[in-house]
Amino acid sequence: MNKALKPVFLMLAFLFTLLTDCFLLPASAAEPEPTLSTVYLSDAGNDANTGESETQAFRTMDKAMESLGDAGGTVWISGQFTFMGEEYTEAPHSGKVTVTGGTLVFPDKYRYQLGGSTLFEEVTVRHNGEMTFAAAFHPIEFGEKVETVNTGSADTGIYVAGGFYEPEKISVTDLDSHITIRSGSYYAVCGFSRKMKSGTATQTYTGTSHILIEGGEIREVYGAALENHYCANTEITVNGGRIGTVFAAGDKTRRINGDADIYLKGGSVDTVNINNVVGHAGLFLDGGTLGTACRSYGSIAIEGLCANSVLTLQYNSILYSETQVQELGKDFDEIIPFGRVFVKADGTGDGLSETTPTSSLSDAFSLLAHGGGSILILGEYPVPADFQEPAHSSRIVISGSEDSALLFEDNAVYRVNGPLVLESILLNNRGDLMMDADEFSFTSESGCRSLDSSRITVRGREISVHDGSFGRILCESVADLTGGRADQIILNGDSELNVLGGSAGVIYLPDSGNQTVRLMGGSVDMFANHTEKNHGGERTLYYNSLRYTEGQIDGYRPFFDRVEGSRVVFAADDGTGTGSSPTDAVNNLESAIRVLDGEDGSVVICGQLSVTDEVKLPAHRGTVTVTSLFAGIDYRRTNSAQINFSADLTLGGPSRFADITFEMRASSRSIYCNGNSTVFDTGIQVEKQVGVSNYLSVNGGGFERVADNDSYLLILNCGRYNIVRGGNADPLWSSHGGYRASQRNADVTVQVNGGEYFGYFCLAGDGEVSGDFDLTVNDGDFRAGIYGTGNNCAAFSGNLSVALNNGVFRSAIAPATSTVPVLSGNWELDLNGGNFQRVTDVKGTKNFEGNMHSTWNVNPAIDISAQETGTTTFQNYLRSGADPWLFLHDGYYYLTITGGTQISVFKAMNFEDLATAPPIVIFKPEAGQEYSRNLWSPEIHYFSETEAGEENAGWYLYIACDDGDNNNHRLYVLKSLSGTPEGPYGNPETGEENVPVKVKNPDDPEFNTGWCAGQTVLRCNGRNYAMWVDEIWEEPVNGEQRRYQVEYLCEMQTPWILKGQKAMICQPTLDWEKQGATTSGNKIYPEVVEGGTAVYGPNGEVYIIYSGSGYWTTFYSLGQLKLIGEDPLAYDSWEKSPEPIFSKSNEVNGCGHASYTTSPDGKSLWICYHAYTGTDTQSGRFVFVEPYTVGSEGVVVGNGSGHPQPISTEMTMDVNPKPLEEKISGWDNSAEPTEPFPEGIFAAESVSLKGSSQIVGDVGTNAVEAGSVNFAWSAGIDGDLWISPTADPTEVVSGERPDPTENVSGEIRTLPAEREYPLPEFPEFPDPMDKGDLVAGWRPEGSHIIEESGTYGMIDVTNELTVNVGEEDVEIVADRLSVTGNGRILVNRTGNGRLILYVAERLELAGSGKINPDGGYDDVCLYYAGEEALTFGGSTVWTGSLFAEKADVILSGSGAVTGHIVTGGNTVHLSGNGRIDAGVLYAPNAILRVTGSGSIRGVVIVHNLELSGSARIRYDDSIESEPQ
Repeated sequence: MNKALKPVFLMLAFLFTLLTDCFLLPASAAEPEPTLSTVYLSDAGNDANTGESETQAFRTMDKAMESLGDAGGTVWISGQFTFMGEEYTEAPHSGKVTVTGGTLVFPDKYRYQLGGSTLFEEVTVRHNGEMTFAAAFHPIEFGEKVETVNTGSADTGIYVAGGFYEPEKISVTDLDSHITIRSGSYYAVCGFSRKMKSGTATQTYTGTSHILIEGGEIREVYGAALENHYCANTEITVNGGRIGTVFAAGDKTRRINGDADIYLKGGSVDTVNINNVVGHAGLFLDGGTLGTACRSYGSIAIEGLCANSVLTLQYNSILYSETQVQELGKDFDEIIPFGRVFVKADGTGDGLSETTPTSSLSDAFSLLAHGGGSILILGEYPVPADFQEPAHSSRIVISGSEDSALLFEDNAVYRVNGPLVLESILLNNRGDLMMDADEFSFTSESGCRSLDSSRITVRGREISVHDGSFGRILCESVADLTGGRADQIILNGDSELNVLGGSAGVIYLPDSGNQTVRLMGGSVDMFANHTEKNHGGERTLYYNSLRYTEGQIDGYRPFFDRVEGSRVVFAADDGTGTGSSPTDAVNNLESAIRVLDGEDGSVVICGQLSVTDEVKLPAHRGTVTVTSLFAGIDYRRTNSAQINFSADLTLGGPSRFADITFEMRASSRSIYCNGNSTVFDTGIQVEKQVGVSNYLSVNGGGFERVADNDSYLLILNCGRYNIVRGGNADPLWSSHGGYRASQRNADVTVQVNGGEYFGYFCLAGDGEVSGDFDLTVNDGDFRAGIYGTGNNCAAFSGNLSVALNNGVFRSAIAPATSTVPVLSGNWELDLNGGNFQRVTDVKGTKNFEGNMHSTWNVNPAIDISAQETGTTTFQNYLRSGADPWLFLHDGYYYLTITGGTQISVFKAMNFEDLATAPPIVIFKPEAGQEYSRNLWSPEIHYFSETEAGEENAGWYLYIACDDGDNNNHRLYVLKSLSGTPEGPYGNPETGEENVPVKVKNPDDPEFNTGWCAGQTVLRCNGRNYAMWVDEIWEEPVNGEQRRYQVEYLCEMQTPWILKGQKAMICQPTLDWEKQGATTSGNKIYPEVVEGGTAVYGPNGEVYIIYSGSGYWTTFYSLGQLKLIGEDPLAYDSWEKSPEPIFSKSNEVNGCGHASYTTSPDGKSLWICYHAYTGTDTQSGRFVFVEPYTVGSEGVVVGNGSGHPQPISTEMTMDVNPKPLEEKISGWDNSAEPTEPFPEGIFAAESVSLKGSSQIVGDVGTNAVEAGSVNFAWSAGIDGDLWISPTADPTEVVSGERPDPTENVSGEIRTLPAEREYPLPEFPEFPDPMDKGDLVAGWRPEGSHIIEESGTYGMIDVTNELTVNVGEEDVEIVADRLSVTGNGRILVNRTGNGRLILYVAERLELAGSGKINPDGGYDDVCLYYAGEEALTFGGSTVWTGSLFAEKADVILSGSGAVTGHIVTGGNTVHLSGNGRIDAGVLYAPNAILRVTGSGSIRGVVIVHNLELSGSARIRYDDSIESEPQ
């Protein structure tokens, strides 16, 4: 050690010791507990032992895992270890745990779950029948010498699940599973989870299961899940072992939403079943034995989902005969052979393995001639001087290792006789070599090398050079250069050359034919003509201007007839380059935009490109086109190019999409144009992956975006879309605390020339919105309506203009999707053309919040009074949903279904239109109430005055709900507060919206105090009866308890009050009614009868059609009760059919809970019910409709078979004839036009005139409250009084006179719409130019003078200050301005400039102070940002325009103000004998008080107006009325 450093180290050591002693840190405080790498476990062990040897073995697996710790290690079973209880879960560990040694003993139905990667090897697993190993998405391996012994039932055994046994609801579902089996015997192996836990929902996994079988015996292997859940992808590899059946997906209807690949390389498999694979499936046969292969589907519905699935069988053509393959591949769409042959110069074998190579290259080609494959060259192999390949139709690859080479003599010719690829091989040529591919393709791939490339010539129709160097390439058709080098490329006849990479020396162009050259990347030295002749045909050059300069192109241009350059970047998921070409692509859109550097250009999607996380593109000024079609190549066809959306995409500048495919990989994903002009042009396809519920949404604005002064264009020409908003999107998430989005003063134009729109189409967006929005529709199909504002719009102010020129329109055309937003401005609709047959409503603004004015115009060619004609054809199902209630009212269909936390109705003209009808929320209870959750079986019924009395007549919503606990399920009812089925609904007793009343029966105090559901109404013998479902638990008999449902009937007094005693009319008595009534653990499932609905026959017949068996089963069916007695309350008055009248088919099951309606013309009867698709209940429930008949023999559904008609059945009915004019309502121009209100005196909320005060001129107000316009006896208005269109003048106007309207000399008139007066935006102050303080006091030389702009801390004027203003404005900024005493500011204007004063904190004008006393009001403009009130006292004078951001304005004494006053303050007070001569006094937030003898002349806009004494306001238009 350096002696000079030694004392330093000693001192550091001393300090460390001192610090350690001072803080008393024990040495072990920072050290973890020691762990073991191997622990012993035994039934004879004890957890008090060390676990380090067999004699010190632990007794529990918990202790063993704890001792290994996170790093893992080995658990050695000493003798035997027995698991107790029902399940064991390993502690989490990141390292691998190996379990080995003796015997593991498991009881029946035991579950073992991993906590990390775990290997079982050289161990015996003894199990008593069924048990499960659940890997929980950790790697699980059963290695060598695993012996499994089943001591229980032979009908079951060990299950291995790559996921969970019974998963809870988990948030991470994109995990992969890894299962390896090398030995042992197993009942079933599944790649994902095994069961679904009671009370949880089916989950969709998006990861991949990896299953590797190296040995052992397995009855069944499943790539997906068992019993429940959907999965994404699977990869199953069999290298050994014995397997009964390999299923690509799960059992029954458990499907794979993505792809499935099964590799058989060894072992024995009886059957491979490609079942329920929605994506693509591949079976690869490269060894082993296989009995049969097939495809299957769990249901017809799943078969429909799999319609685009492609099944591919690839096989080693050397190992499998064509006869074998034809039998195995009969269910496959594609059969592709492959193979491998080894070649060596001194080989003596058959070529089928590396140890038995053949010496004949010809024999190798012959072996692969049928199926293609690979020839692997071992070492150096001499090729005959004139070699011709045996003919082969499939592609053959010649490859090798580092020392592999093909040896060629001088002047050698190699004749290609089929598609050939050279890869990882040296062409060792000792002179000239001709590779003559003639009519076939030739490809040089990675690792292709040559000894003397300049002497190698390649000729062929299709030549692709990805690597390697060649002297000449003779192209007869197409050549691609993506890498490597070609000294010369000679094109012949009609040909194409794509330079994507690599380098080319001279490119020779022929004198005939058409040639296309694409320069995307790489480099080209020069072009030349092959001969001196003038060329015929056309030569076209496309180039990427990001890679080739104009100087380079100018050198090439003389050789071409047409030259087109573009700035283009290529992108695909597998890209690793700079974006210059498809082979040099970038792998994301952000990188592509950055390459374009903010300028115009194109991003070419040349493969799959995934948006997996939210993407916000960089800002760019130029327009970026995103496409898959470039320079005549459509990469959708060549490379399956598309953008896959699993997340949202936000644009960074003007954009255009064209000739591109979007595939939705997740629901509710959007493109946010972010206020940038965007075109969705032609050639756009939008697809959905299976399981995804909707198409792409488009927003002209952004997500929760705040923006001012937007100006952009949104054009949609084709494609399929979900929601479209012209503006912002705001989900209104409760966690975000209300509205976040705002778009103020926007100028947005939307144009639609085609496309299909399945969600709301909203001209504006969500949040707070103002501005001008224009929509023009020239074509398109709008399934869910067109609306002025977004679904979560809070308020809109401005102009909404819609012109419909052509297209198909359905649902509503309205200014908003609901009545929530406050609307002001104008809503204008032009109906110029299109199909309005399926429109439900064309709405003006009269029934919406706010004062928006609405006008509509119609092309005279459209006959709005004509009834609609034609037919509509549809197939089942209509939409998803349970417990459907469908009815026809006033020509409209209304559908409602069970909900979780709210109930909506869907309104449509025809059954078919219900599929995309948007929801109208009619009941949304407040959270946390006893009726807030599980809103089941809603029904809407109308009660006439005859039935319920005048007060109670109306529409009622019956529903059963609870607080989240099903035990608290009760019956509730609400009444429509609007008098229509569309609600909103509220308490029939109090009128409170969204507050139901609990159904009651004063004669039965126990009624509705226990579980009940499903209330409906039966009308019989002139009386109304309530019918509902209740539940009974019988006392246990022999330890077994019966739980069952019953249907009760009771007479109704009012729509929500029953009377008398309830009577049971139906209970489960038949076997078919009791399916699903089982016991699972502590849960007892009931016998079910529910969902009863009355059906009335033409001759007075009364039936109740009810549902029997559990809705969770496939056996849920419709049964029938017929009224045969006089008293419906008597059990014996009802005759039950012994069998269900309607039950499952082979593709639809669980048919029940029906409602009944008619065709629009009433001529045909239709039943609406819910059902599952397929053969089990995994699909969820859907809404079906079929015709039915009713007569003396009962109700017959559909085709009379007693089962649903096939889903493929097309049903036809006449379209709803309701004419367009009956759908139009709420427009202002439907009535007589109203005269406009002249600009004058306006007070938004109230007008009060006391004493002898007077207003001369017209006065307007939005006031609607009683007495909000009030007069003293002598006060009055000399002019007209204009009041709100919703106000009653007899209530609004009040005063001391018996008829207070006498205080108005003119007429009391109605405003065409309520007025809104927003406050103008306050300007920003100029940048400071500090000049210190200015004191303008007395001085002998006279006035102080300012001649230039400047910034001051304080300006104090007590004498005279003159500001000279020429042609330019003089801007003076001050923190404080004071003009007091006899102080005055004079403005000397000699040009067009003005004095602009900016005062930040305080403005004082007092005493005899004056500002611009002798000038005009347009000489001075003052902006005041302070909060302290502006006070003009004494005999002050102000002449100019004043804008106070937030201050009150107070004028007292005999002062005078001439000019405009604008203030955002809350008070303007004029007292004494002061006066204001205002062009405009604009204070929309303020109360204006004028007292004493004060007077105002001009335009006055305020919130509240109070005059007293002899105050006067006179409207005088001789003063300009626009604020400066």
